[in-house]
Amino acid sequence: MKEEVSPMDTALLRNLGVNEKIIQAIQKSYGDNLEDLEILQDKADLKLVLKRHQAPNNKAHVVTIHDFFEKKSFSQIAESEVEYHVEKYKCKDTIAFFPHALPGEPNVSINGDKLMLADALYKLLYHLGHEMKQTETGWVYIQDLQSNGIIHSDGYQPFSRLRSALGGYLLKKNPKDLIESNGRKQYRISINPKNISIPNGVLK
Repeated sequence: MKEEVSPMDTALLRNLGVNEKIIQAIQKSYGDNLEDLEILQDKADLKLVLKRHQAPNNKAHVVTIHDFFEKKSFSQIAESEVEYHVEKYKCKDTIAFFPHALPGEPNVSINGDKLMLADALYKLLYHLGHEMKQTETGWVYIQDLQSNGIIHSDGYQPFSRLRSALGGYLLKKNPKDLIESNGRKQYRISINPKNISIPNGVLK
């Protein structure tokens, strides 16, 4: 088995189940200078071959995790990866809310970029984010949003405006995937709830 990943792409290692301390050590030692990572299988061992093109003779550093493949089931790994990327959530974006922001200050962060949403759009996004954190499915009916005063009776326009406001900040510029609709008058934020940050005990 041989796969290549980009310098900053450690998601594959995590999906494989590589110990987080090993991943952090690789990042600390190589950082942005990591140009080539090869993942090799040697019988039951997993070998991570790291190279620096600038190093003398292009010498590689090899990290060996013994008996790795005796402990892991690749069918389970594949199922877990499919569940995250396809069945459950369409996006890998991160959202952080700042409910105590003063007027005129940013009240939300998308992938680290701070912005100030209008009150109505913030209220809608906040409600969708809170619902995803609570249920891990996140689906909300339009009728419930209307009855709770989150949106008015103008149907789908709030979601369209919210998508337009967020689109330029998304990793893949795909607002329709982020604010997902299932065709049954339900909407949700289609990202892992772990990627949503809301201060504890704060509701709007």
